Amino acid sequence: MKHKCLGSFIVFVLIFSIYGFINFGVLGAITTAKFLNHALSSSNFYNNLPNFANSLAESSENQSFQSKIFIKLFGQLIEPADLKAQVETNGTVFIGYLRNERPTLDVTFDLRNLKTAVKAKSASFLPPIITDELKNLPICPADQAPREAIDCIPANATQSDFANQLMKNYDPDDLLKMLPDQFKLADYIKNPAQTFYGARLFYTILKIGFYVDIVLSLIFIFFLILLGKDNPSSIFRWTGVALMIPGGLSLMESFLSKPLANLATQQIYTGLKHESIQFVSPIVDKIISGSTQIILIYSGAVFFLGLILIIISFIMRNIPQKVVASTSPVQTPSSTTGGLTEAK
Repeated sequence: MKHKCLGSFIVFVLIFSIYGFINFGVLGAITTAKFLNHALSSSNFYNNLPNFANSLAESSENQSFQSKIFIKLFGQLIEPADLKAQVETNGTVFIGYLRNERPTLDVTFDLRNLKTAVKAKSASFLPPIITDELKNLPICPADQAPREAIDCIPANATQSDFANQLMKNYDPDDLLKMLPDQFKLADYIKNPAQTFYGARLFYTILKIGFYVDIVLSLIFIFFLILLGKDNPSSIFRWTGVALMIPGGLSLMESFLSKPLANLATQQIYTGLKHESIQFVSPIVDKIISGSTQIILIYSGAVFFLGLILIIISFIMRNIPQKVVASTSPVQTPSSTTGGLTEAK
């Protein structure tokens, strides 16, 4: 290739451009609604909903007795299939809004099936939940007057008696009045553009960076073609090198990403309760393993494409030599002696 210094500089810049393309592509792939929905589904999130509700109820020491009871009750009553369908639908809408593909944040959860379950089943699900939760309450002082907030068991009642008393006072209609037919996120977030400004900016940078790296890579490859038009094999060789280096670096990162991510999550888990870790851990593991697979796909495709181009360049360099060697005339003794005979 002529102008080797210029060609080397273009290849050097092309390496960073392709490396950026790989990283922007991977980040874009692991932040899609499809990827996140798959991570939730494959981690058995929906079937473990009762465990999640228990973990959520116990995650804060400031939760009232009533709040813990109702959170655990909802965890028992919500149908996994219904929740899965609504999360996937609204998750797609939410991510679409963050990616600036939707003008409004129209995230709505239909709670009518939950209200029907509360009406029909809550009376049978509540007693064991209340009994289990009462085990964590102390005995009230003998002179303490009854109060609305339940933080202890009356001194003149056993746990069983107090549980029966709470069930007698329970009216599912009181709970149904607290639940709307639909939960609309827009009712609680009045200015979603401002609230999610950082997330939307992140997706915008991802999209712009991805396409800018593609365009720059194509431009640099075009310059390599212009510089190597007199020697086509050099075009394949230099382009292959520019693909193999960032692809190889990303492959190394993919092999290191999982153990490093596991170390990071272990540090995060130290601040969580055991119940929360049991629920969060499968989801995080699925996200980490899915991310690693996507990195392998992107980096492996780029690396092996570069390897193929380098192999093609060597084949192209050797083909002309073989052709010349096979087509060059070979002088034989007969032709030489023939010439001497004619001279005589």
